Amino acid sequence: MAEGGSMVTTGIRRRYILWLLAANGLFWVWFWAYFFTHATVVTTRPVQWEASVPWAVVLGRGLGNGSSLASVLGVPAVRAATILYLPCFILTWPISRWMPSAFYFGGIDCQGLRLLLITTLSFFQWILVVRLFTAIGKAIRRF
Repeated sequence: MAEGGSMVTTGIRRRYILWLLAANGLFWVWFWAYFFTHATVVTTRPVQWEASVPWAVVLGRGLGNGSSLASVLGVPAVRAATILYLPCFILTWPISRWMPSAFYFGGIDCQGLRLLLITTLSFFQWILVVRLFTAIGKAIRRF
């Protein structure tokens, strides 16, 4: 019987993971659609001391002109991503601190690289969340 219960738990966990990954994928489709429709074209590599440097440049498009955190968090897609993926933002924080601010490769700056990495890490975040809640549920049922 314990074996059957384990299979049920695994099936439920798998369903939760699939639903969360699908929802995560839809969120990122919305985020990147918003990013590319609201971003401006960056024709030249932004200079570090420019007054209106985009917050993140990805594939030649920059979002969030101005360097203040308040203006960047005013963008709905960025605010939602920051709240949902705070662990990923914290985990990738060293990228924005250790990489040179003048980093620019293939139309992607340092913050753009960080956003792409957060997009990838977010899928692992939700798998870990489901596994953590499953483990907590098992531990509670044992008591």
